[in-house]
Amino acid sequence: MKYNILINILDKISKEAPKKFSNYKQTNDLEKNNQIRSKCLIHLFLMVRFGIDDFEIRENYITEGGYDGGLDAYYIDKDSKIVYLVQAKYRTTSQNFENKEVSIDEVIKMEIGRILQGETLDEKGNKFNGKILGFQRQYSQLLELGLYKRKVIFLCNLIKYSNTQIKKLIDNFDFEIFDYKKTYNKLVFPLLTSTYYDVDSLDITINLKKKEIPHLRQEIRTAIGKFDITVVFVPTYEIAKVMSKYKNALLVFNPRNYLSLEKNDVNKEIKKSILNLSTGEFAIYNNGITIFADSGNVNTATGRQSIGTVTIRKPQIINGGQTAFTLSKLYEEGVSKEQFDDKEVMLKIISPNYHYDSANENKDKMIIKNISKSTNRQSKIEEADMRANDDIQIEIQKTLFEKYGFLYERKKGEFEEAFSKKLVDRNLLIQREDLIKAYLSFKGEPGQAKNIKKDLLFEEKRFNNIIENIEVIDNIFLSIVLYQKITELEKKHLKDFDTNFSRFGYALKYGKNAIIYMYSLVFDKSLDEKTIGSNIMLLLNSWKEFEDSFIKENDKNTIFNEYRNSTINEHVLQFSSTMKKRIS
Repeated sequence: MKYNILINILDKISKEAPKKFSNYKQTNDLEKNNQIRSKCLIHLFLMVRFGIDDFEIRENYITEGGYDGGLDAYYIDKDSKIVYLVQAKYRTTSQNFENKEVSIDEVIKMEIGRILQGETLDEKGNKFNGKILGFQRQYSQLLELGLYKRKVIFLCNLIKYSNTQIKKLIDNFDFEIFDYKKTYNKLVFPLLTSTYYDVDSLDITINLKKKEIPHLRQEIRTAIGKFDITVVFVPTYEIAKVMSKYKNALLVFNPRNYLSLEKNDVNKEIKKSILNLSTGEFAIYNNGITIFADSGNVNTATGRQSIGTVTIRKPQIINGGQTAFTLSKLYEEGVSKEQFDDKEVMLKIISPNYHYDSANENKDKMIIKNISKSTNRQSKIEEADMRANDDIQIEIQKTLFEKYGFLYERKKGEFEEAFSKKLVDRNLLIQREDLIKAYLSFKGEPGQAKNIKKDLLFEEKRFNNIIENIEVIDNIFLSIVLYQKITELEKKHLKDFDTNFSRFGYALKYGKNAIIYMYSLVFDKSLDEKTIGSNIMLLLNSWKEFEDSFIKENDKNTIFNEYRNSTINEHVLQFSSTMKKRIS
């Protein structure tokens, strides 16, 4: 499943190649197509790891080809002062991609030492290709070259060798291995959720004209710890550019997702303030944007008159996402910089003022959660959105993708960009309400699952009681597979309900949740798709008998009202016992 998603992404990348890169055009030649996918895997790495969206810019960093000295690509990160050296080995089948390791001979082919030392010939006396020579020129011209670290990236499986063994082969450089698991989890999945930019640092230009004091900074003591708060007014145009570039990567801690912010009446008012006013009322009318970050610093000594910068490390928007989204949409729609001029928005940067280590991670989560709750009183957020960043939700999403290749939508619309670009099939989507209702039915509460309102379903205490921990993930997945398969049958057979009533009764019309519950009682927990399908049909073919026996025993005219009331549970238990005996 995940390998097929990867293949689809690589093929999409090849189709995005400008016409002049004809070597990326796919043909009926499978071997050639696999060579193209091999290069596109490097494109995927450069895109996700370093945020390089432009195909041609990525292509400039790819050195793979004849006489490349075993170096397939490079990237020079001037901010972190790291030179990345990439070796990639693409495998053409799912089994090989996930199981086949790179041989030690292939690692030895990397002539990193010769390349970095400026040698123009490889060990066999062949001249390095033009891209390797181009990399050598860039490398030699780096300012403060001695401060740069070198890091080798292996896009392949390399598990059976120890760190010491690998370092000996690559001149003792640091290295990072993107095996099949890491490729799926750190390259493919972030691309699907549009969170793939690692927003390490933002530099926002500010206008210092008429500002005697450009910002306010104050330390705040809380029950959790000390925090620095920096408040500064920044140009709306700068926020528009930043949000347009990074999208969901700036909303990781936000209850809402980038595209889910689109349908909101507030957007119209924000647009009016930008488009219809030539003065600066925007800063008065708008509540501003709150960012949680490692640090936020304002620099007024930039060497440019009346120009300052705000540098924010590891920024995340936790309030004001609606404002940032709307500004970015105006920017993408081509609104000129002049229309943004003189319109500023208040930026509040909250950063922890304590020594950071892993033990403080929960402190950060707590303050972020508290801020979200507080802002929820000002701008209504659904309970389902409030649960979106709970640890268990993140674990469910992560595990469902890692184990089964399915996409759990904990934030509304977070995969929409991937669907619109046709990177992945929409059939792999699991909506959060469907998952909770399916699993609630599986646990023995089909009536509640059918009738409960969404906000009550995601109310914090109730939600935490439904899903205890990640250990039940197999049952969660089975319940959603049941839900999806029964829904497919519902669409198929309800077109002619009267004809099928003699076989299925009201099962598909009202009893979806009851079927899931009975399945959990009758059958084992096998996840084999064919087995699940045949087991569902066994239940459906006996369902009319189940309904008739209930009507007879309880002196009822029909059973369908009981599906709505939850009193059916006892009869489900009785009949499931009969079914178990029948199939054993």
